[in-house]
Amino acid sequence: MGKFDFSIRLYFNRELVDKFKIQAKNFSNEVFIRSPNEAVIFREHAVSEERVVVDIQPRFWTLGWAQIPKDQVYFYADNKWHEVSGSVVVYKAPFSVVRWRLKPGVLHWGYWVSMQNIEQAVQISSKVVPPAAIGKDSGATMLKSMSLEAGLSLDIDKKNDCVHDFKHMIDSTFQSTKNIKDLLSSNRNYAYMSREFKKKYALSPVKYRNQLRLMQVAQDLIFSGNAVESVYHQNGIQDAKYFYNRFKTLFGAFPAQFRRHITKDRHHPL
Repeated sequence: MGKFDFSIRLYFNRELVDKFKIQAKNFSNEVFIRSPNEAVIFREHAVSEERVVVDIQPRFWTLGWAQIPKDQVYFYADNKWHEVSGSVVVYKAPFSVVRWRLKPGVLHWGYWVSMQNIEQAVQISSKVVPPAAIGKDSGATMLKSMSLEAGLSLDIDKKNDCVHDFKHMIDSTFQSTKNIKDLLSSNRNYAYMSREFKKKYALSPVKYRNQLRLMQVAQDLIFSGNAVESVYHQNGIQDAKYFYNRFKTLFGAFPAQFRRHITKDRHHPL
């Protein structure tokens, strides 16, 4: 653990409510709950071979930090790949899409995850900012700091167009069980919109919504005590077999196993 990460850990260990661990196929998370709407996560993420990842943010905002070696992490914006390395802080807005290219190696990340101040958070574009952005007194003041920092924009989508509007429609209705085509305005051609959506975000609208739902389910399993079936149903997923298989693929564990790591440590003293 570097000095940067250690100082952040000391800062975030104040006012802790609970802690637990999550072990998945490619990563382990040490999770510290600070409130019913806020957590701090320390992750070790192993990458065995170079790959491109489309990172979907659900109805939460995240402030992440890491000490990244050179030539290991790149993000896609403005139609090209950009390297990010050294001591970095990454802000991810609710419903943002970030495309990463990861080289083999082990990464250590820390995250502040919050579902507070969403209306404020969604107005700020996802970006890489200087480490000085960390260490504010609250989520609201951190968001204010993010809005003032120029940084390097991570956003694939920077302009309002019909595809952006289509995505916004999916974001605002992702928990609905209705077919996306049925939710689309009658004056829009679904085949065209779907094709343009995939060009921009590297996922079809259906795959985007499904991944958004699964990410939201994982967050809800961490923050709520609701039954697994209730959690995936409230996020618009009706097919149990599909849900369990996709959750296992994405997180390296079935939901009950994922949650068991939470509950077995949840009441241990800090």
